Amino acid sequence: MAVQRFNNVIGLSRRYLVDPHGLDDICYALFKMFKDESVSIVYEKPICSHIFVIGSNFEIRLFINTSYELHLSIIFDSVNSLSTSTLRFIQDIFHNLDKTFSKFCKSFGDIQLSLRSTFKIDHINMDKLMKSLSSLGVVIETKEKHHIDNITIVVIRGKTVGKHLKMYNIMVTLLYDDISEVTFTIDSEVKTDDDIVLWVVDIQNFLYNTIEHLFNYTKNGIYTLT
Repeated sequence: MAVQRFNNVIGLSRRYLVDPHGLDDICYALFKMFKDESVSIVYEKPICSHIFVIGSNFEIRLFINTSYELHLSIIFDSVNSLSTSTLRFIQDIFHNLDKTFSKFCKSFGDIQLSLRSTFKIDHINMDKLMKSLSSLGVVIETKEKHHIDNITIVVIRGKTVGKHLKMYNIMVTLLYDDISEVTFTIDSEVKTDDDIVLWVVDIQNFLYNTIEHLFNYTKNGIYTLT
């Protein structure tokens, strides 16, 4: 399977409880961390409650609500499968941010990890796709269908158990237009003492194996359901 034809997006997110007196410290620490990097930094004035750090292929988003909960998200976009060096780069950014925020915040909850792959498809039979997902051990929970203008959007959500009994949430989004495409998204939780790279590799392998089992690649750049 030509996985390099996918558009891949990886996301890491975590929540923190901020000391109300530490908002300025968080903003300063973030600017200090990226001041020598080739990035753009945007923040909301006068209170530093929204911050965006935009790099060449990644984006960091921080949002602090009125309850002083800080929501951190890191998004990395790649047109190829994610290499180990790329994953190390993402992990290092996250660990540096997490270490910095721990000086002013208290983290709570696990790290949320998501991997999303998008590719073009031929029109497919939804019932057949759902049966194929079920045959792979995916428990289908919901199916939604929406019509917006001339576009049809179908969303399938389910759960499955992957390697080492890891629980994965799966969402399949199909968009039918002049050019139809499908997006597979897998979400999971990472314990703080786990290696993020290993988790992403497991999810990436699971995602690609699933797509390879369900679809065939054709010469004109379109995938079809097997």
